[in-house]
Amino acid sequence: MEEEQQDVWTLVQQKVILLGSPDSEIREEAYSALFNWLLEKNAIGKSQMEELLQQSVSDSGLFYGIGEKETDSVFKRTFTSLLIALLITCDNREPYLTRESYDLALNALVRYCHLEDDFRGYVDVKGWAHAAAHVADALDECAMSRYAGAKECTEIWTGVQALLERPAEVYQREEDERLATAIVSMIQSQKVSFATICEWLGQMEPARTRSVESYTLNTNRKHFLRCLYTRLYEQREKFEETGMGLNRLLELEKRFNRFRLQA
Repeated sequence: MEEEQQDVWTLVQQKVILLGSPDSEIREEAYSALFNWLLEKNAIGKSQMEELLQQSVSDSGLFYGIGEKETDSVFKRTFTSLLIALLITCDNREPYLTRESYDLALNALVRYCHLEDDFRGYVDVKGWAHAAAHVADALDECAMSRYAGAKECTEIWTGVQALLERPAEVYQREEDERLATAIVSMIQSQKVSFATICEWLGQMEPARTRSVESYTLNTNRKHFLRCLYTRLYEQREKFEETGMGLNRLLELEKRFNRFRLQA
């Protein structure tokens, strides 16, 4: 068994390298293989999973080429985000991560949210980059972790907030839906109350200039609030507090919606 795991571990290392390929087929195949080995087959040991997480949050993984724009280094970063999400998913199903490893991953993900500068969604010929969506998936898994409490959820929110503030363009590839998922998970798991979520959201101030940057910021926030509203509306019977307070989200949306302000 140990020999088999070592053989798979060698293959895992090879596939991790390919996550940064500019060829979308190679990249997607590498991730699919990792998904199969890690989540479906439990093909490597827990210590190897921990080691893989350590590698993923390093300068050769999540922070590879950080700060670059319009370069192929984005694929390594964004698909490493997916790998981190996968590793935390595995822990959520069958615990293996230490508290220290979880904290390391969460801190790295939040820091990444504040540093990423390439928010392209789908890149012609080369396929998906999708930085915001991929790291949102990892933040969602962090929110569902047994280690996540109010403090950790607050940190996750700071990452989400950064992803709403930093892009130079309006999200086009459902990044807002993926970002909303982490917030919905906090409410579903009762780790954060709807009132607290609204308090966080209420601290966002609309940009009031007529610049393109202000338009982008307000639009991304407006779309995010709409995503939260529709997602929670569908589940209103499960969350009495949320169902009673959904109008608060509409009130917040109005702050970023110049058409409603003019009505």
